[in-house]
Amino acid sequence: MDSSAPPSHNDFALERILRGFRINRVLKYLGPDTLVCDVGCGYEGTFLRAVRDKVKGCWGIDCKVGPYSEGNLTLINGHIEKELPCESGTFDFVTMLAVLEHLENPENVVAECGRILKDGGRLAMTVPSHAGKPVLEVLARMKMVDPQLVAEHRRYWNKAELARLLKSAGFENIEHSYFLAGFNNFVTGTKAKP
Repeated sequence: MDSSAPPSHNDFALERILRGFRINRVLKYLGPDTLVCDVGCGYEGTFLRAVRDKVKGCWGIDCKVGPYSEGNLTLINGHIEKELPCESGTFDFVTMLAVLEHLENPENVVAECGRILKDGGRLAMTVPSHAGKPVLEVLARMKMVDPQLVAEHRRYWNKAELARLLKSAGFENIEHSYFLAGFNNFVTGTKAKP
């Protein structure tokens, strides 16, 4: 690797481990007939590449990816804080894994996730908790996680804040749990049927 180039997301010791925890939280919701969209899929669509053999089709949207399509995997270059480049009511399952903390307008993005979900479809998100903030800051100083990504965190979340966010976007059946010793939130909600 060129030593003058910035390190990639995969060069930090804990990134692969943390990503594995996030992926494992979502696996039980996926099945062979699931159409999934990962909003904020990152540089390579790592989550989608890990689950593509378990689902019918998967799409990822991020401003960091180039257009890419192979088999049941499609990556779309797009800014997720604008209207998502997908038809309404397309997906069974939408994920935002370690994305919400970076957003300037989380309410708009969660509403857009609801728009692209089918009625009864599910949104799943992971996001650092308030307790995770000091831990992530120390890990970033130690270069165990990406310092730039941690510096870009706009806010941290708790159970009540996430429930309000999802309810305001029309989600119901909201389920929440903390993981990684309470430093991360995992929350899901179902798009209400009319």
